[in-house]
Amino acid sequence: KEIRSSLPGIDFATPSFLKEDIINFSLLEKFDERAKESGCVFDVLSIRFLDEEKKDTIQRNKDELKEFLTYLRGNNLISQKKIIIEDFSFTNQDNLLNDTIFASSYLTKNLIDNITDIHSLTKDAFFDSFGYEIQKNPFVGKSGIITYNGIKKATYNIDIFFSKLGTTLLKRGKNFLVTMKGNKIILLLNNYIHYSQAYFENPTNPIYQSD
Repeated sequence: KEIRSSLPGIDFATPSFLKEDIINFSLLEKFDERAKESGCVFDVLSIRFLDEEKKDTIQRNKDELKEFLTYLRGNNLISQKKIIIEDFSFTNQDNLLNDTIFASSYLTKNLIDNITDIHSLTKDAFFDSFGYEIQKNPFVGKSGIITYNGIKKATYNIDIFFSKLGTTLLKRGKNFLVTMKGNKIILLLNNYIHYSQAYFENPTNPIYQSD
């Protein structure tokens, strides 16, 4: 309360909640109750979409983010909070799809589908980490949007594309947005195709080069 009174206009965010913990353990409900008892008001709800500690998670459901946001609304867990989705990806493991246009199309699909419901959607890293032996091939399936040696991946371009859209949303549909900026109409088109059931069941990836 003291900080809010001395710094009017700033937003206060909740701790970062794991999506699974919100669903399975009602942590957000308990947090909201405790915050209300203490007279604390939070403006931003921060949620980690994937659990990095959970081994080899791959999203089977392409609409999981949309359905999760519906769950939050249905249980009155959003109220007027801005929503930030952290660590957004289709997988929490090293996966060569992270280095392909599929990853950018997946990100674009979810931004289009949920653009009116979320304030921000973030990746867990800007650059690929150095937690492995540097390979001749810089594309090793890490989740950053730039390789360790500075090559921009397809996911990097999503920020560029969305920054060029207009501020007025005219229409949204499956795989497209129509926006307006001044007297210009600006469209964003996507062509998302989800990975197959066969890939989901056996996502083997020879990520590291062998001698």
